[in-house]
Amino acid sequence: MLREEIRLELENAKDDYDRSIIKPIFNSLEEYTEGSCDMLAYPSTVRLDNRMIGFGLKNVPPDNWEPVMVTVMHYTSTRMEYNQEAQRATHFIVDETQVVSRKGTSAEQLNTAVATFRKYGGICTMAMQNITAALENKMLKELFSNCNYKCFLDQGGADANALAQIQELSQTEFNALNSEEVGKGVMVWGKKVVLFDAKISKENELYPLINTNFHEKAKEAEKKKQKQRQEQQESNDRIEEIILQMAELAPVTVRDLLSVLEITQEEAEKQLSFLCQQGYLIKTEEAGNIRYQKAG
Repeated sequence: MLREEIRLELENAKDDYDRSIIKPIFNSLEEYTEGSCDMLAYPSTVRLDNRMIGFGLKNVPPDNWEPVMVTVMHYTSTRMEYNQEAQRATHFIVDETQVVSRKGTSAEQLNTAVATFRKYGGICTMAMQNITAALENKMLKELFSNCNYKCFLDQGGADANALAQIQELSQTEFNALNSEEVGKGVMVWGKKVVLFDAKISKENELYPLINTNFHEKAKEAEKKKQKQRQEQQESNDRIEEIILQMAELAPVTVRDLLSVLEITQEEAEKQLSFLCQQGYLIKTEEAGNIRYQKAG
């Protein structure tokens, strides 16, 4: 580690003057290598050569936020420069921008990064749910005002009014943002403003993949469980019907069922035991061989 290398330099220092310069640096790194802020002191689990890389900041302690942001932005800057040399476009996406920019230093880093990445051919996307909180930051307000492309979904009364600070919209366009209709919104490209309806039918195969409605998902999961239970019951009824038909012709064994039905030995024994309990079959044993015949 870097601190270990500095320690060696400290031990090999030739005079007190050199030691007085090296020692404060050595001590200042202790918290970030062995102390409470050591989360970046270990080998990374992120594969930097992947085509798509994501950094999650949800579990970053407040005391570590700034060094983590510096580290992440340093990596993205390096990757952006590398891709520019290779003539590759890079898509830089920040989700929950208002949270990432809560600290002033983070907002400043993000603003600088976006301005720089655009020069390198980067495609910068800022996503957020609450635009009012984001517009409280002067740097973010300036950043959004200078964006050529903006896409707004339902914002509610307060947020729709806040949009006026970064985007001039007509009354019709403001009303569209207050409609609360799923999939509808306003798209801004340069000076052009377009109302859109991107609602997807629930029958569309893509709908379950992008749906974020918890209640719909819970209801769909329950329907799926009910369908599975119904299919299982129908399968059991069919198996019972076949067993009774076989037992009516001649006494059957577990082996007989395994040769006809696609079930396990445990399932066959369970079905036969259940039919005996219900009074449909009678269990007999002769010379150590257990057979089942139809009752009556």
